[in-house]
Amino acid sequence: MKPVRFLLTWPDASAGNIEHFALSTGSTIRVPGLDSPRLWAEHEEHVLDAGECGVVIGYLFERATGRRVTRLPREILQAPDASSFATWLTREYWGAYAALLIDGPHLCVYPDPSGLLPVFRSETAEGQACMSDPTLLHTHSVTKASVSWSDLASHLQRPDWRGQRTCLTGIEEAPAGHMTSWTKEGATSVAVWQASHFMPDRETQPFDELAVELRTTAQRVMQAWGSVSGRLLVSASGGVDSSLIAAALATAGQDFACLTMATGDPSGDERVPVRMLANALSVETFEAYYDPRRVDLAAPVSLGLARPTGKAFMQEVRRHAIEAAGRSGASAVVDGNGGDNLFCYLHSPAPILDRWRNEGLSRGTAATYLDMCRIAQTTLPGMARALAMRARRGARPAAWMADRRLLASDVPVCDARAEIEDQVLAVPFKHQGKVDHLALLLRTQNFIHSASGPADPLQFSPLMSQPLVELCLSIPTWIWCQGGINRALARAAFSQELPAAIVRRVSKAGPDSAMRVIFAQNRALIRDMLLGGLLRANGLLDAVAIEQAIASDPHGKDPIIYRLLDFVEAEAWSRSWQP
Repeated sequence: MKPVRFLLTWPDASAGNIEHFALSTGSTIRVPGLDSPRLWAEHEEHVLDAGECGVVIGYLFERATGRRVTRLPREILQAPDASSFATWLTREYWGAYAALLIDGPHLCVYPDPSGLLPVFRSETAEGQACMSDPTLLHTHSVTKASVSWSDLASHLQRPDWRGQRTCLTGIEEAPAGHMTSWTKEGATSVAVWQASHFMPDRETQPFDELAVELRTTAQRVMQAWGSVSGRLLVSASGGVDSSLIAAALATAGQDFACLTMATGDPSGDERVPVRMLANALSVETFEAYYDPRRVDLAAPVSLGLARPTGKAFMQEVRRHAIEAAGRSGASAVVDGNGGDNLFCYLHSPAPILDRWRNEGLSRGTAATYLDMCRIAQTTLPGMARALAMRARRGARPAAWMADRRLLASDVPVCDARAEIEDQVLAVPFKHQGKVDHLALLLRTQNFIHSASGPADPLQFSPLMSQPLVELCLSIPTWIWCQGGINRALARAAFSQELPAAIVRRVSKAGPDSAMRVIFAQNRALIRDMLLGGLLRANGLLDAVAIEQAIASDPHGKDPIIYRLLDFVEAEAWSRSWQP
């Protein structure tokens, strides 16, 4: 699976026919002045000619069959305008793509609804540019990207919010599922795809029928990605989400192997459940250990990205993934990132309210009440109090609190409430718990791996594919907690193929112990990077709080260590954008 990388330049707000050429990796392209837009694509196979409408770049699949589209049909090429073209594209296809469209005198950009192919825009010395990642602008334009310290300060307060602003000066992200155009008067963005269109609106199907529908959709999605990838490597944690991907690939007849990572501490060792998974599906498995000594905190995991979103332990995951992919012949590494969010892993009482609004005080509502008590591990009176508080909040999203830890006191508070609330409008009253589900999906966007990653092999998060997102949004919240176990429907979808021990798992190990070792081994470097680095020089850090965090017990449970390592990643990322 080849990364989708492109750069589109045009001289001003006007647009003509788009010329496109192959982008030679490592070449230097200067655009001193153009009469019409020009597109450079790293791989010509990613470019679909849309005639007078423009071009579509990326991976595109038929909605009904999952087959890859290599030529657009005549019907869509005859769309009367860019909006109709984008609407048709959204309705009939899915994938990881961007439509670069001519709309009268203007050029419009439409990133597909999944967010799996980010599109960035910037004004340059040559005119305007859209690109799959900021490094292309950095390489192929005389205009160079630089860190926006105010936006970085906002990002550090809400690291899980992916808005239009990035942490680079003058570079913004076009919102997924929206058609955006830029004129001399500014940007105009119109939603083509809206999550509210996929809310539950029909009589609820039985649990078993929904499990079959989820199974079928997952198989079709994974088979489609497998068809453009050859052999895949599944980053397996032994949990529900990566196991669902593996089972969907296996039952769809796709070739893959598994990779699992273990820490030296038993708390981060998932080799036994992954062996069970591999044996059940008859696939090859690679096992590896995190080696904290090989992690270089001065080398950002987020290198080349528009925001510092990487975690230090991912260096080791990446190193072993490259090695395992080479040994297994895999062209891409897929992970279960976003699964908890997609499969509606809620701890709130929202499913109880939703079922009550739909069924009244029924036996089913009582069952959901008990289910959520089990999942949230609370008492009946405790859930009653939480239920009253959730009912008072209604359709408003929960407060998305800014994390101010380690930041200087005079850093402005980041308030993204308006942007967040815009994302959850028009949720039906009978299913207001979907506000919580949507918030989960928004919170994972910064941590999914896109189709434009620069690494080889590509690391990719297929669970965010449009058909899966739309299906999961359409399923009532109380279905996901049936039986008092989280993500119940995802567990049931492949329960015949997966070991019962994996289907029943409600917790799993993680790399926390490795992160603490990384912290303990790098205290001096952390102090030097943060107290003598760019973040402090630009007024972002509370030096006293940083010193106190560095003095933390690496064997304790204080989560400030993870926050501190996020700041180290932000520092290393910032340095990578320095001239």
